[in-house]
Amino acid sequence: PEGTVLGAEAGGIVHDCPDELKREWLNKRVVFFQLGGFAEYSSVPVSKLIWVPDDFTIPKALALTTMGLTAHYLCASTAKLHPG
Repeated sequence: PEGTVLGAEAGGIVHDCPDELKREWLNKRVVFFQLGGFAEYSSVPVSKLIWVPDDFTIPKALALTTMGLTAHYLCASTAKLHPG
């Protein structure tokens, strides 16, 4: 649709969190998968954020997470896995 921002996977630093109970996410490095990933800023529910450890770069965390989600999708949705 017109006005839709492309991209589904992105990463960055949490700059604001309106939910007082979720304030521990402030200034954390995260990746997420939600439409609009190519935007400069995104509003993302905390439930969709994946914390990035200090010893990982955001691009590496994004690549690993994308590979994991692809593997899960292929194993769970594309075909039924069975012995043999």
